[in-house]
Amino acid sequence: MTHHPPGRPLTDEELDTLGALRRVGDPDGEVTEVDGRYFYCGQPMVPWLEGPLTTLVAAGLITLADPDPAGFGARRATLTEAGYTRYHELRTGLQDSN
Repeated sequence: MTHHPPGRPLTDEELDTLGALRRVGDPDGEVTEVDGRYFYCGQPMVPWLEGPLTTLVAAGLITLADPDPAGFGARRATLTEAGYTRYHELRTGLQDSN
């Protein structure tokens, strides 16, 4: 993942990354993972964000909690410190490009 230079519009990949990070960090929502599928507020995640979520977990920007035995094995996603930093970089880049 690259840093976003000021003044340049976000790429499609960066916009998808921003969307995935925003959903995970949303205090009014909840992203969970069950058997490799992601859900937002209990509904299937939009397909174009599943790839970025998987990439962000692998990169350590999102962590998945241990499976909840009462929640059908759902693992809640949370942002790491690096995930918060990347979210703010991209959000600032989006504001700068408008």
